Parts: sequence; C-alpha cells; structure tokens
Amino acid sequence: MDVISIDGFECAGHPGEDDIPGLVLIPAAVRALKIPVIASGGIADGRGMAAALALGAQGVNMGTRFLCTREAPVHDAVKQALVAAGERDTNLILRSLRNTARVFKNAVSDEVVALERRPGRRRVRGGAPSRRRPARTGGPGVRRRPGRGWCPPAWSSA
Repeated sequence: MDVISIDGFECAGHPGEDDIPGLVLIPAAVRALKIPVIASGGIADGRGMAAALALGAQGVNMGTRFLCTREAPVHDAVKQALVAAGERDTNLILRSLRNTARVFKNAVSDEVVALERRPGRRRVRGGAPSRRRPARTGGPGVRRRPGRGWCPPAWSSA
C-alpha cells in the first residue's frame, strides 16, 4: 500500500463506528503509519486543508466540497441544497447496524433515525442502538469489515 485515506468522524458517507474526529485521528494515524496519510472529513476550505497538513497529513480529500462544483455531474438543486446547508443538516443513520452513514437531513433520514431510537433496543458503546455485539477495531478509527460492499449515498432527496 502506497498511501491511506483516513476518515474522521466529520466525513460524509461512512464516518466509522468509533466517533473519532479528524483532529484526533489524523495525528494518531500519522504517528502510527509509515506511509503518507490523506485526511478526509469536514475539510471544506483552505483553512481545513491547512489544519490537516499541520496535523501531519500529506494531502486531503474534499468530497462534498467538489460535489458542488460546476464540473460535477450532480443536479443543481442538490448542489444548492448542500451549499445552503449548515453543519447540523445531516443525520447519522444505520448506527444500529454498526454501518453508520452520514446523510443529508430530510424526511427519510429523520424517519430512519426515529426507527433506530425505538424503545427495546439495547445500547452499545458510544450510545448507538444495537442488538449485535460491537465489532472489534484494529486501532483508533480503523475498522475491518470484510464482505461489506454496499454503501449508501452521502445524501438523498425525499
């Protein structure tokens, strides 16, 4: 492996199950690894990029930021909704399955959150409702999930 991308808890898509933010995860990964680290999650402008580089990352991923560019083949209404959104306009869903996804907040994702918070579900470490035992991790923010090929979109419209 030549390089690794580290996703802090702030990332869209799959932020992992340990809820470790990039400010903690990036320097920990840089210390632990001998290969270049690319920082991902919550990096939306030059200030975020400078912070990631100051923490030791050799580069950054800016997925949602570039999703909103003219060149991205995404409907303008989606781009406008993302640009207008604030830092509290996402939901974390599928936590009960230990396959957490950060998605754009809408009626569908609100309903998923409500279903996952139903009474009778056992709570596991980190407060995520689950009926399953927590999976083991390989260190801070590292999660091995063999056989998991399905990945929900980082946002959806309802």
